[in-house]
Formats: sequence, C-alpha cells, structure tokens
Amino acid sequence: MSAMPGRQGLWLLMALALVMRLGFYSVAAEDPQRFLMPDSVGYLTLAAQAVQVYSLPPAEGSDITKSLNRTPLYPLFLRAVQEVTGGGLRCVVLTQVAVSLATVLLVWRLGTMLLGPGPALWAALLLALDPTSAVYANLLLTETLFTCGLVLGALLLARALDQRRASGAAGCGLALGLATLVRPASLYLPVFALPLVLFGARGRGLWWRGTALLLAGFLVLAGAWVWRNQQVSGQMVFTSMEAANLNFRAVWAVADQRGIAFDEALAAIDAMRLPQAPGRHVLKQFNGLSKDASVRLMLENPTGLAKSSLRGLGWYFFGPGRAGLAQLLNWDLTGTAVRLASALGMGFVLLVYAAGLWGCRVLIRERAWRTLCFILVFIVYFSILSAAPEAYARFRVPVMPFFCLLGGVGISAMMERVRARRATANINPTPGKP
Repeated sequence: MSAMPGRQGLWLLMALALVMRLGFYSVAAEDPQRFLMPDSVGYLTLAAQAVQVYSLPPAEGSDITKSLNRTPLYPLFLRAVQEVTGGGLRCVVLTQVAVSLATVLLVWRLGTMLLGPGPALWAALLLALDPTSAVYANLLLTETLFTCGLVLGALLLARALDQRRASGAAGCGLALGLATLVRPASLYLPVFALPLVLFGARGRGLWWRGTALLLAGFLVLAGAWVWRNQQVSGQMVFTSMEAANLNFRAVWAVADQRGIAFDEALAAIDAMRLPQAPGRHVLKQFNGLSKDASVRLMLENPTGLAKSSLRGLGWYFFGPGRAGLAQLLNWDLTGTAVRLASALGMGFVLLVYAAGLWGCRVLIRERAWRTLCFILVFIVYFSILSAAPEAYARFRVPVMPFFCLLGGVGISAMMERVRARRATANINPTPGKP
C-alpha cells in the first residue's frame, strides 16, 4: 500500500471492490431469482404497493401489516430504482453495488479523518475485500443501504467534532434517522452516540448544542414514522417487529433454561396465559405477548437467556454466511464448495479481527482514547443488539466498516514496524557481510 500512496492507492482498492462485487453479480445475473432471500419478497411487495401503503389513510386492500413490520425506506428505494431505470432486479442490484462502493469510499474518508491516510487506505482495502459485504451487496436485503447510512452518520459526526460545528451533529442525526428508516436496528444508536459528543466536544457549549441537534435531526425522521404508525394502528410503535423479537428471545430463554425444544417452550408459555399485546388484529406479532411479559420471562430464565445470547453472539462474530452465498451462486447449502468458500471468508474475517485487536493496542498505547471510543461505540452497540438466539452473518455486515477501521490501524502499524526494521538493518548491516 505504501508503494501506491494517496489517491492512486484509493482508486486501486476501489477497482478491487468493484471487481469483487461484479464477480458475484455476473454469476447470479443469469437468473435474477438468485438475488432474492426469504425477506426480499416482503420488501418487493411493499415496493409494488408503495403509493397505496404509505398514503394516509392507506388504500383499501394494501398490505398494512407488512408496512408495520418493515420500515419504509428500503421498499421506497426499490421502487425509486425501478421507476428511474425502468429495469428489474438486475438494476436494483447494480445500484446496491454502487452504494457498497460508496461505503468503501466513506470508510476511507472517515479513516483519514480519525486515523490518518495510511490506516484509512488499509481500512478501505479490508472492506473492499470483505466477502460478506460483497455477497450482501448482491442480495435484495437492507444491509448495504443501511451500512452506508451508518458510515455516513459516523463521518458527519466526526467532521462536526473535528470542525467544532454543532450544526454538523444535526446532519449526523438525519443520516442515522434515514438509516433507521432502512432497518430499525439503529433505533437506539443515537443514545449510545451522545457520549461521543459529550467527550469529543472541545468548544464551549458545543456538547449541549451538538447533543440537542443530533437528537433533533434523528427524531424528526423517526418521530414522523412513529406518528404515521399511530395513525394507522392506533399505537405509537416504530415497528411491530420489536415486540415480536422480544417474544422470540423470551421463548428461546425458556427453551434453553429448561432444556426443551422451541415448540415445547412456546406451548408452555401459551399455557401460562401471560398478558397479550394490544391491537393484535393489526400488529401481528410472533406469539402476541406484551413487551412486559416477554421481559419478565427473560428475567425469570437468566441461564437460558445467557445461553441463547451467547449462541447468537457466536453466529454474529463467526457465522460463515453460507445461506447468502449458496443462494447467490445457486450452490448446495451443505456442499463442499459452499463450505470451502465459507471457510475462506471466515479466515478473512478472523484476519480482520486479529488486525483490529492489534489496532486497539496501538490506539491504547498512543492514548487515542477519543478515536478508540468513537469506533467501539458502533461495534459494542451492534454486538449487544445481536446477542439474539439466531443471529446471522448478515448482522455483521453493518459493523464491518468499524472492524476494518481498527484493522487498518493494526496493519498500518505492523507495516511501519517492518519498514523501520528494514531501515535499521540497512543502516547497521551485519559485520562481515557486504
């Protein structure tokens, strides 16, 4: 990387990212159905009904339940791409490939601001070569667009703190709001990001103005969607899936605590006649339990909750992502080819983790606490959120840019050490050798 500094190295790694993503695309493009995962069907349904579903009041016959289960921006993105290009699934996937490339560029820019040009190039290269990110750029799921929104929000916040401009925090809030309208996983991220404003602000009054503007920018968008759902369903919810996810975790907590099958735990919970969530005729949930009942079950089954959470974290950090790869390439999910490709992909992820741990050591040694905390906030938040019974490799995609930032620090430091040793060896050659 040092041989091709600056923008020459950037364009090279962007070309590598493009080749890798188009490689997957070219294999799958002959059959556009390969771009679809089970969740893709719901998004396509909402995209087709976008005008009817998202009007107020929604048109009769539109699928209101799906619109409460899913946030609106990804279906609208699908509809917009199809309307503008006049194409089908191939055009949507190519647009997602472009968004994925934009994310690599944003990671380079964020890394340059936080870490310097060397680590930034290595971070962008790691993300460019990440197999999981390349695979999901070619699948009709929210991960690619969501990841781009997260990195954009992080970049805007870093710039606001660097330039000591509180108004920049509003841009961060808006970017995170848009990301949350793509996928609700970042709903509570602004609360985690507030300490970054508090400890990163160096100007007088910047911390409270930055905090207020970040939250205001986020709540304008998130609040508008909650208001819409309240108008449609009579309840103030961001999505009905939040309660369903709590139900799911509660059932698994009971199952793992008692050592029984999932279906047995579900039957046992139904027999308890715990409080049900209101509005079930509109908000179809996993098994209809209220949030309080789900939380109560998890607290009453702490061992089971711990087991299921640790299992989810294992899949989140080390899941090979075979399902997406097999779907895209039309391979047998249990076949040798998928297993080998997954092993290679997992080896790459482990390399990023190892470099990231070394990067943490470097930042700690340099006392770069603000930078380290800035990156770790995103990693810790999504790690906590992904401690679910069945986390998938796709949950790791939005966090890979931040793992890669740490990995860029580690690799850059190791390369600097190698160069220093070579320089020392050239200055002080071994006695007796020419």
